[in-house]
Amino acid sequence: MISFMLLTNFRVAQLNQFQFNDSILALYAVLCLFLIQRNRPLLAACALTLGLSIKAGAMLLMPAFFGWVQYQHGMVTLLKSILIVVCF
Repeated sequence: MISFMLLTNFRVAQLNQFQFNDSILALYAVLCLFLIQRNRPLLAACALTLGLSIKAGAMLLMPAFFGWVQYQHGMVTLLKSILIVVCF
């Protein structure tokens, strides 16, 4: 009965969709990519950390993000970025 109501009632289905926070995770992921483009690695690490606090799906961005930070800004900035992500 409940599954039938979820299929038929648009408002309930929309409410269940918003409970998974995918749109908020996408917002933080896009913010992280924007800050990467603007060469702000520490602020991008903060955005990545906020995305990780919402859902663990942001972990898929971590290898590319840390590789980019090391390649563009060196080891010191990489360690600072890792410290930001780990501290939160």
